[in-house]
Amino acid sequence: MRIGIIGAGRIGGNVARQLARAGHEPKLSFARDQDKLRSLAVELGEGVELGTPREAAEFGDVVVVSVPWDALPEALEQTGSLEGRIVVDTTNQFGSGPKPAEGQTAAAFNAARMPGARYTKSFNSLTSAFQEETADRQATSGSCSGSAATARTRNASSRASSRMPATCRSTSAAPPAAPSWRRVAGKAP
Repeated sequence: MRIGIIGAGRIGGNVARQLARAGHEPKLSFARDQDKLRSLAVELGEGVELGTPREAAEFGDVVVVSVPWDALPEALEQTGSLEGRIVVDTTNQFGSGPKPAEGQTAAAFNAARMPGARYTKSFNSLTSAFQEETADRQATSGSCSGSAATARTRNASSRASSRMPATCRSTSAAPPAAPSWRRVAGKAP
């Protein structure tokens, strides 16, 4: 599967590593440090390409958006339309930038910022360090999708990265953002 990665930092880089190990073709884009992005491409090996966010989105059967919350408006502007694309959003609403309205989930808020995308939220409830540490173990990754087809694709990418998907019904019914997930697990936010 061809996967465009927009933001290949800690979470996006981990996703790219796992997908490349599973035989998928990632195309990396959008980094504050272009040298780190190039180094990651070299680490992942032959066939891994670099490009702009727009090129990564056009390349991928799936697009992973994995940038800091406050960088998301710029990343989406550089990406252009995601209409019809399967998008896996790993962001969390920490930092500055536009926020969801009271009672609105981050998933519903971001899905609206990507009109027409086949949107799902995943890989955002566990820290990048934990994801890297457990990359070779079977684990569960919670996520929310707006459609059955998007959920099937997201589930396949989760399995390829050693994560078993745990799914809720829709982005509007999504559980609250990561701090609440941590409370459920008995940890402080």
